[in-house]
Amino acid sequence: MLMKRVYELANQILIRKSWWSYSPAQLTRFPYCVCRLLQVSGILLILFLCFSHAGQSDTNSGQTRSKGQISILATGDITVGSGLTPVLRRHGLDVLFRQISAEIQNADIAIATLNTSISDQGEPQYTAETQQSFRAIPDLATSMAQAGWDVISLTTPHLLDFGPLAAEDTIRHLNRNGIKTIGAGLSTYSANDPAWVRPRVTADIVNPADDAPSRLVSARQEAQVAFVTYYHAGAFNVDGQIKLARALYSEMTNQTRDLTTKSDLLVVMMHWGKAVQTEAVSNRQQFFAQALIEAGADLVLSQRLHTLQGIQIFKGKPIIYSLADLIYENFDKRHAQIVIPKVTFRNRQLQHIELIPVWVGNPKAKYQPQTLSGEQAKTTLTKYQQLCQSLDTTVSVEIDRGWIRP
Repeated sequence: MLMKRVYELANQILIRKSWWSYSPAQLTRFPYCVCRLLQVSGILLILFLCFSHAGQSDTNSGQTRSKGQISILATGDITVGSGLTPVLRRHGLDVLFRQISAEIQNADIAIATLNTSISDQGEPQYTAETQQSFRAIPDLATSMAQAGWDVISLTTPHLLDFGPLAAEDTIRHLNRNGIKTIGAGLSTYSANDPAWVRPRVTADIVNPADDAPSRLVSARQEAQVAFVTYYHAGAFNVDGQIKLARALYSEMTNQTRDLTTKSDLLVVMMHWGKAVQTEAVSNRQQFFAQALIEAGADLVLSQRLHTLQGIQIFKGKPIIYSLADLIYENFDKRHAQIVIPKVTFRNRQLQHIELIPVWVGNPKAKYQPQTLSGEQAKTTLTKYQQLCQSLDTTVSVEIDRGWIRP
C-alpha cells in the first residue's frame, strides 16, 4: 500500500515528461537516460523515506507499548433500563460513556458486566433475587460498541428480567455490533464457551509445556486472550431456552486448566449475585478466586451487586473482587466514587495495575460516569487504597492515578 502511494505521487511529479515515454532512439543517449533514471530513483527514495517516517509517527502517536504488552480495562455492572431511553434519544448514543470512552479505547481490550437485557421483546419477570426489571433499547448495543467495549459478561441477575427472548436479543445485538459475549447461551455448552480476542499487539510467547528458550515463538505473533465467566448465585433455567454458565467448582477449574494451555492470556470472570452489607471479601470468595489462579487463570475478575471490594495479588496474579456499579439506571448509588482498573501484562506476567478514579454520582447525570482529578481523585484513591490494604495489596497514589505493582 505504501509503495502504491509512492508510485502514484512520483507519477504525478513526472507526468509532464516521464522517462519511459521516450523513443528507443532517445534512450540510446546513455547520459541522458542515466540522469533521468537517477532523477526518478531519487524522487522515489525521498518519497519512500518520508512516508516510512510518517507511518512510524502514526504508529508511535498513541501510548508507548512494549513488545508483548497487553492492557485489559475492566468495569463494574452496567444496568440500563427504560428510564434511560429518553436520555439516549435526547442526548445521543454516546451520552452514557462520553466522559470515559477515551480511557476505554486506550486499553487493548475493554470488558464489563451487563446487568440488563437489550431488546424490545418480552414481559417483566420478577424473581426472589430481582425486585426490579431492567431492559434497554437496542441502541444501547451500538452505544457500547462506539465506546470501545470488546467483551461483555452476561452472567448477571437482571439478564432474564424480560425472559429468554430478550436475553437472546441481547446476545444478538451485541454480537452484531462487534462485541463478544460470554456466560449466556441457548445451551450449557454455548453458555460456557469462551470468547477469544486477538489484540493488535506483538508478543513473545513461550509454550507453557516447555520453558526452554528454544520454544520462544516469533515476536511478531499476535497474542490470543481467552475470556470466560460464571454465575455463582443460583442457576437461571427458563424452560430450557436460555442458560447461564454456573460457577461449579470442578467445572470452572477444569475449564481453566484447559484454556490456559490454549491461550496466551486467560481472564476468568464471576458474578456473585446480590449485594452484601460489607466491603470485606469473604473467605468463600477468596477460596474460589484463588483456586482459579492456581488452575491457571492470569486475571480473576469477580463482581457483586452494588459492592466495591479491593484487589489482591495471589501468587503474582491479580484478583479483582468487585467494582460496584458503573451505571445503575438513573439511581443514587451505594458507591458514588469508584475505580476502573487497567491491568497490564507482558508475556503473561503482571506488570502493573493502573487505577482510574471515577465519579458515578453526578446529581445532574447519575447515568454518566466521569474521571476524577485533583483532590477528588486523591480522596477516591485513598479510600480504595484501604480496601486493598486489607488484602495485603499496596496502592501508591501518584497525581490522579493509583498504581499496584508486583
